[in-house]
Amino acid sequence: YHYKKYIAMKVFDVILVNIFILLLLLKSTLQFGLRINYYRTDEEAKEAKYYAIDF
Repeated sequence: YHYKKYIAMKVFDVILVNIFILLLLLKSTLQFGLRINYYRTDEEAKEAKYYAIDF
């Protein structure tokens, strides 16, 4: 019984991690889109990258 519970917890952890990774990917793609919209020049985009990491 305990063994089954342990497996269920592991599966749950893996699902949570996957959701977290997906959210991070979504956030980074959104930031990339925003960068394209707001920063016309490469220099501005480079500056923005440093801020985007903290966001």
